[in-house]
Amino acid sequence: MAIATWTRRHVLSLADFTVAELDTVLQTANSFNEVLQRRTKKVPALQAKLVATLFFESSTRTRNS
Repeated sequence: MAIATWTRRHVLSLADFTVAELDTVLQTANSFNEVLQRRTKKVPALQAKLVATLFFESSTRTRNS
């Protein structure tokens, strides 16, 4: 079965999923698991790339946690 296009914005309940959507989630998880089994744990599109998160404003949640 081919991976379906993901159209959901939020996941509120698994009971709302169709069989195709559940299959998409499981196939995606399986592909991530395959990446984790490799010696180099990066997908080819991200190799030699640097990802950074910048915060330009102070956050109450991170400051108090």
